[in-house]
Amino acid sequence: MTLSEIHKVWIEIAEELNGQLQFGDYLQANVKAGIITAKIEYEFKGYKIEIHQGIFERGKGGFDFNPIIIQSEIESRFDFDLTIWRMDFFDRLFGANRIRTGYRAFDKKIWVKSTSKAAITKFFSNEKIRNELLADKMIHLHIDNKEEKWGVILKIFRAPGKIKTIEHAIFFFESIITQLEKF
Repeated sequence: MTLSEIHKVWIEIAEELNGQLQFGDYLQANVKAGIITAKIEYEFKGYKIEIHQGIFERGKGGFDFNPIIIQSEIESRFDFDLTIWRMDFFDRLFGANRIRTGYRAFDKKIWVKSTSKAAITKFFSNEKIRNELLADKMIHLHIDNKEEKWGVILKIFRAPGKIKTIEHAIFFFESIITQLEKF
């Protein structure tokens, strides 16, 4: 993959979303590689959504990609925080105090930390959200309640080699926003 191919992917996504693209090249001090940032801002249901990624250019045309981060702030109707991640050995060993969603297949693989069991039940009643989180091992979701707003952050740990990768992540993020609006 070349820098111009990466740039083209981000341009096409920005055009599809009717969003504003910022694509920058920076050279950080004491680093012999270029640092590239890609950022798109667009609106969904009146909310400002931001998608960004840092890309580190190695020698010989290689790249290292930071996670794709999609984030927004939406109005919260009550106090609810949520963090989910894929369980590992230690989570299984010491996970007696975690919150369970009531969906056995989901609870076997995904760790849920939250301030509200009732909100968890309602949030994970959406089968598409559960299935997406189960299917993608390279995903992290965090919802933080601050000053009557939920800060929603979705991180996808993969390179945007294909437009479909980013489109799929955006569609999933928008379904999370839609589910939170039901609260």
